[in-house]
Amino acid sequence: MKKILGRISLTLLIIFTIFLIYQRDHFAFGTLLSFLRWPLFVLFGTLLIINLRQGQPFKLTLFMLGLLSVIGEWYWIKLNNRSLQAHDSKLQGKDLSILSYNLYFRNQHPESIIMEIQEADPDVIVVQELTTHWDSLLRTRLKKYPYYDTKPLRNTYGLGTYSKFPLTKTEFLAKQPNKPYAQFVEIDFGDKNILLCNVHLASPAWAVENPNNFFTIYEKINEQRKNQLIEIEQYFNQENYQQSIQILAGDLNVFKLEPIYRDLLKNWLNLYNEKGSGLGTTFPNAHNFPNTFITLDYILFRGETVPLNFSVLDQGSSDHFGIMGKLGL
Repeated sequence: MKKILGRISLTLLIIFTIFLIYQRDHFAFGTLLSFLRWPLFVLFGTLLIINLRQGQPFKLTLFMLGLLSVIGEWYWIKLNNRSLQAHDSKLQGKDLSILSYNLYFRNQHPESIIMEIQEADPDVIVVQELTTHWDSLLRTRLKKYPYYDTKPLRNTYGLGTYSKFPLTKTEFLAKQPNKPYAQFVEIDFGDKNILLCNVHLASPAWAVENPNNFFTIYEKINEQRKNQLIEIEQYFNQENYQQSIQILAGDLNVFKLEPIYRDLLKNWLNLYNEKGSGLGTTFPNAHNFPNTFITLDYILFRGETVPLNFSVLDQGSSDHFGIMGKLGL
């Protein structure tokens, strides 16, 4: 009986693993697979080695099947991402620094963020949750940024870009009036054609605030974010932007374990992955959490540009930490 139960348990483990791989695009099962990928690899590998000595064909077949399934899924990710590489540093001429900040629309202590921005002194600033009060403060205090295009709004929907370089075109994407999720700006940087998207995708906060219906609500939000990213990608892929240096920066509200993030890396390079250090976490910055433990804010890029630097600004008063990166052009 013990032997039979052992075989059943092993068979169920293999079936569970294959099911996760089959459902790798599902928001929950795909996230679980990302979390369990390496533990499963170690488990199957260890059990395979142990049972090689015992010579049990049934167990060896199951462990080999599990190990090959995990390795195959991992290799498929690498295969899809293999064409994306950062350009050689020889391309470097000038550089462009970008700071992204979710300001938090209820922030009662804006001074610390303004001082943090002034000290960082980036070339371009993109902000999310921009209210009219925040916009007035930033325009007044950030005198080095004469070029700006903003849409300050109530609650979490405001977006804005402030720049030391001229902004030649701006366009917002929104499914509903006054609820934009992306702001595209063209930056006049001499002979370089730069298209920057300041983004704030649909937030999972609604699901967190309704734990009884968490998965149902989160699935809807997940689909909303996927559709938003499809529309953002379509904008970037317009013929007149094919040769542009393209930057996607802001609060994506996407965890690194989610299938959405995995798929983003098929088309984008994460500046943190190229030049960052430490954990790179940006959320939550709150008194009831000793440290941030989630990454929601990103600077992604592609085109003929060189990654130079990435850092997390960890002194602000928002519920997010700001992030800053530098690209060689």
